[in-house]
Amino acid sequence: MISYIELHNFKSFSNITFDLRGPHGIPKKLAFLYGENGSGKSNLCGSLFFINQSFETVKNQLSMPNLDLSQFDLLNDPKMKEEFISKFIHTRYYSLEDLISKYWTIDGTDPMEIKIGFYHDKKDGFYYCKFNKNSVIEERLYYTVNERAGDIFLINSECTILSPSAFSNTKYRRELLENIEKFWGKHTFMAILFGEFDSKNHKYVSDRISPNLESVLKSLKNCSILYKSTESDNYKLAIPFRFLRQLDSGVINSTKDPELLAVEELLNTCFTQLYSDIKKVYYKFQKTDNGYQYELFFNKVCAGKECSVPISLESTGTQKILDLIPLLFTCTLNTTVLVDEVDTGIHDLLMQDIVNILQDALDETDEGQFIATTHNTLLLDSLKPENVYILRSDILGHKQISCVSEYTLRTHKNNSIRHRYLNGIYQGIPEIAYIDFTELVADTMDKVKSSKKNALTGGNENA
Repeated sequence: MISYIELHNFKSFSNITFDLRGPHGIPKKLAFLYGENGSGKSNLCGSLFFINQSFETVKNQLSMPNLDLSQFDLLNDPKMKEEFISKFIHTRYYSLEDLISKYWTIDGTDPMEIKIGFYHDKKDGFYYCKFNKNSVIEERLYYTVNERAGDIFLINSECTILSPSAFSNTKYRRELLENIEKFWGKHTFMAILFGEFDSKNHKYVSDRISPNLESVLKSLKNCSILYKSTESDNYKLAIPFRFLRQLDSGVINSTKDPELLAVEELLNTCFTQLYSDIKKVYYKFQKTDNGYQYELFFNKVCAGKECSVPISLESTGTQKILDLIPLLFTCTLNTTVLVDEVDTGIHDLLMQDIVNILQDALDETDEGQFIATTHNTLLLDSLKPENVYILRSDILGHKQISCVSEYTLRTHKNNSIRHRYLNGIYQGIPEIAYIDFTELVADTMDKVKSSKKNALTGGNENA
């Protein structure tokens, strides 16, 4: 579970803390973050996405020799082909330097710092990284090994410390120290460790590090994130079986695959409960040379008749709920899920029902956690004050995140959290000056007409 996120000089944040700790320092299982457009909610989600991407850079380097570029052979223009290949490599096989440049504060000169506090197996820890514009310059993992809390590793320009308790095999610890000397800076040590698991026999690595360390590595990597950047939607899904990644359509070896049938039953139960007009959800199959093509269909009532509708023709909201189901599924399995703009395309009342279902499911977990950003103020009537956070910004661009429960204001039944938020008590709402749009349109039309007239007369008003 994520306990807190601290960011310095990351994207639009010069200095901010998102503290999710509740009583006794235990992280909350549910958190919804509100704030005006452009305040940086997506960038906060991006920080966790960045950390998880940074874990993959060694794996990317190992995969590069197997890169198949034949798909670009159809491009006849050499320059266009080169541009497409370059974009493909930087998107799929990104380096740490690529990632840093993407998340670096515009015109920033100070180092970028990220600290992720976490709570795992009833113990606290944190992971910290500091970057210059090209590489990692300090990295630290703090957690408990053999009942003692301390640095699992600490690496910077002055020292390299690997805990003997976490890396008990002396020979393997020397091997890792050599890898740090060779690769650290261009890769984080976390990426080097995950690269060990990717390139070597899993048992070989597991036998040489402590079970506590392997467990916390797994928990940090097994976050699921849906993050919206300016370029695209970014997914990082840590889900238990592959069909949850391809719920809409795909290819399968057998129509009787037990995983797909189990998922079909799950989807049927979810959608028939959430929608009154959906009577059945199921997969249709078509034989192909590679097996069976499957596609999700909905039997729903249309104009008094029950008809079969493929998911590709369903509404944006229904498709968004289909995207959410794997994430809701995953967080109930004791993992952390972070979703940016969770309510996009989904009716306010339907989203309210989903949140109520989610709250009940998370109560049954030990370490399940769901964090989301939203603009849906109706949800404020369903959420507890301790689960609502506001991101606010002052006129100088300084930002702060506060939990609604930190406010000492008394909330009457007729003056709810939602009313207080909309009335600006917690801030984090748009503040718009008066705009005479009719006058703006008239002025714009006059300028366009004047410009066209000058172009025709060559600027001669008497022409």
